[in-house]
Amino acid sequence: MNANELRIGNYFKWISTDEIDKAIFISDRGNEFSSVNDVNISDAIGITLTEDIFRKLDDSEWSFVGFGTRLIVQHIKFRAIKIEFGHDEFAFYFNDELINLKKYLHEAQNLYFALTQQELNIQL
Repeated sequence: MNANELRIGNYFKWISTDEIDKAIFISDRGNEFSSVNDVNISDAIGITLTEDIFRKLDDSEWSFVGFGTRLIVQHIKFRAIKIEFGHDEFAFYFNDELINLKKYLHEAQNLYFALTQQELNIQL
């Protein structure tokens, strides 16, 4: 993983321990990085999106609107935003148009922030 893929607050895990961590500092140059554990960024990897992670989205911000083979939630405040989970990917929709697929949690966090200027609240 490269430091320029992360924003402060992004979740990721360490190759050696599979331990989940959170970015707390990223330099302006995009090549320096620090976390709670202060370990080298080359030892960090993305957290693959799963149904379990999908179900940890903050219930006060999302309402379930679809089930079946795919789970779909709609944001309560930003009603134009929906997230669909299936096949280990988050599909982001804006006004019912697919805008992007994400496989890793930090990517989903970054896209959500780009759309709303707010953090994606998820309890790991």
